[in-house]
Amino acid sequence: ILQAGGQVRIFADEILLNGDVALSSIIQATDGIVVGPSKILREVSVTAAGKLSAEPEVTLPVNLTLSNNGPEADTYTLSVSDSAGWTLGQLPSAIEVKELDTVDLVLNVTLPATHGETNVITVTATSQADSEVKATAKVQVVAKEITIYTLNIGKNGSGYGTVTASSGKNSGIDCGSTCTENYSEGNTVILTGTPADGSTFAG
Repeated sequence: ILQAGGQVRIFADEILLNGDVALSSIIQATDGIVVGPSKILREVSVTAAGKLSAEPEVTLPVNLTLSNNGPEADTYTLSVSDSAGWTLGQLPSAIEVKELDTVDLVLNVTLPATHGETNVITVTATSQADSEVKATAKVQVVAKEITIYTLNIGKNGSGYGTVTASSGKNSGIDCGSTCTENYSEGNTVILTGTPADGSTFAG
């Protein structure tokens, strides 16, 4: 006796059984037995990285692999959607894949200007030979969060003077009065010490 958790599907034009033996007496399936005419058992899969991230406002290539796992060549209709309405590149509307073969695809995704924004890209491949045969890949794409670092200036000794900061993105420090400032990751900061008359900087 075959015991199955779920549904057993049999596709055959004729099933030969001994005497008065019924399928239900040799197959026990929790969700029943479905019998249909013989057909080609087609199978397709789409795979991609589950999560990707990049800097805001860049175009990120999302690599996809479309696999025909069936015994015959098949043509697949491709559709793309996303949850956030970003600018997406294009995939072929349809593509033929030989039996037991794979095709690599690239979908370009343009990230928004805002750090931390998230989108879910959904790519679906549907067999043109059997519309019930389809596969979906979902990819989460994130515009990288900005990392902030705090720079503190400390002055020791009995002399006087100021320390200033020069940066292409942000200045802020003029110590003197302002000796602490936040800077984003990737920001190059140049500190310049200017001693008062009669004082020197050592450090």
